Amino acid sequence: MKALVAFHSLFGNTKQLAEVIAAQFGGETSVSLKPLQQVTPADLQGIALFVLGTPTHKLTIPAAAGQFLSRLRRLGGKPAASAGVFWVEGMQGPLASGELELANAWARTTGQ
Repeated sequence: MKALVAFHSLFGNTKQLAEVIAAQFGGETSVSLKPLQQVTPADLQGIALFVLGTPTHKLTIPAAAGQFLSRLRRLGGKPAASAGVFWVEGMQGPLASGELELANAWARTTGQ
């Protein structure tokens, strides 16, 4: 299986979570990890699983992430799992205690 884990991260917290998630998908899965702004249509060719990590501000995701997801839906993409929710301390982080472990567990159940 081929997977792509993309992320939008201002302060590095979402990037840390994306790295943990991508590492969990290893094994028989070929995984790429990229910032969302660097994802190209070629990156999406042949993928079986796409994971997008974004921060939320005022209970919404960044506009670029929302537009990307809208395009994927128009192309036939659909959710394969429930969204993972992870917390940071304050506005800029760091990640709250135990969040990397929760991301690891989420990826284990999602990548099966």
